Amino acid sequence: MLDLHEFVHAQAPRMFAVVQELGDSEDHRVAAWGIAFEEHAAVVTEDGDSRFVLRTPESALAVFGNHPEVSARLVWLDAA
Repeated sequence: MLDLHEFVHAQAPRMFAVVQELGDSEDHRVAAWGIAFEEHAAVVTEDGDSRFVLRTPESALAVFGNHPEVSARLVWLDAA
């Protein structure tokens, strides 16, 4: 019999942060948090004001890195 704990962990979505990097400096901030499901990603801004449902986690890079002096990248959280 499959252990319920193992079953849930096998299907758990992956969590990630969207980090914005400002210009050429080492200034950066967590702009949003996300959860990657098999067929979409849910993203919420760090302040909680905006929420997005996107096709992929990488789609968040266009949303949060859409300024000439701002780049964005995903940082995946490892499972504990």
